[in-house]
Amino acid sequence: MELIGYYLLFAFSISLTACYLWFLPLVRLAKAEQVSNTFTNSPVLSTFVYITVSAIVAPLLVPPMFSSALEQRFLDGLKREIFKQDSET
Repeated sequence: MELIGYYLLFAFSISLTACYLWFLPLVRLAKAEQVSNTFTNSPVLSTFVYITVSAIVAPLLVPPMFSSALEQRFLDGLKREIFKQDSET
């Protein structure tokens, strides 16, 4: 049981750090630039989903935290998704 607790601590620490460093600033920037999509229309739900998913894939988020080249690639992909406008139907 102790090992699971340590992994959960690791996963949610990484997840919250990634949210604070990358996700929330991009969502704020998208809101400031008046991008209209799910990220900007319901930021609380989007943040909850991001934290949950990033906790599941936490080991994959460690390399971008320590390599500026990987971080830039990660940020470019994340920004591309957050800045997509919702298509009007």
